[in-house]
Amino acid sequence: MPWRESSEGSISHNGVVIPYRLHRSKRRRKTYAVAVDENGVRVAVPYRTPNRRIHAFLTDHAPWILKKIAKVKDRPPPQKFATGETLPYLGRDLHLTVGMRPVTEARVRLRQGSFYVEAPQALKGDDLREEIKRAFLHWYQQRAEQRISAAVNLRWPSMKKGKKPQIIIGNQKTLWGSCAADGSLRFNWRLVMMPLPLMEYVVVHELAHLKERNHSPAFWKVVATAMPDALQRRRQLRETGRTLPL
Repeated sequence: MPWRESSEGSISHNGVVIPYRLHRSKRRRKTYAVAVDENGVRVAVPYRTPNRRIHAFLTDHAPWILKKIAKVKDRPPPQKFATGETLPYLGRDLHLTVGMRPVTEARVRLRQGSFYVEAPQALKGDDLREEIKRAFLHWYQQRAEQRISAAVNLRWPSMKKGKKPQIIIGNQKTLWGSCAADGSLRFNWRLVMMPLPLMEYVVVHELAHLKERNHSPAFWKVVATAMPDALQRRRQLRETGRTLPL
């Protein structure tokens, strides 16, 4: 959407000053929009919106904006996929070494507790970074399929209902796992970055949905029976998930 006019402003909430960038658009009719990211707070409003209404809107939403700002600050810095960095696998931060080789595509290997990547020597800058990132995504997805399938095989015999579920490894943005109407289970590949106990919690959680489709007390009873410390693992999952680099 093209912006017609931009300016800067700020509001204060409980002594905290929140600067923002204001964009007025002639194409925007009624709705207001607020975006919070590494570049700060951006506000979009219809072109002729009075300043007092903008100020009132932002003041009402200040607690929400501050929470978003805090989440952005907690995010790890963007991964450069360069020698000396670390990437998580099964709860451990493993050191990364990149070797430039006469190859056509990057390949990730795990050697003695460290990541080693053979990368095309013809690539540089962002092209190199994206190629190494692509290779890591492929590597993680393969390991996730292996590890999560093994966890399902371990837990399913004691929780089974009906036929063994189909396992699908996905790239969900907000979910760690889900249970479809046909009984198939979808898991986020990022689980393989976490300690195994947290991955196992998500597996148990989704297997429990084969018996109880909602989050009723009956569902949580199934989970607790299979995993007595499930609530503790759930809290750890929430905290660990905020720190993943991809």
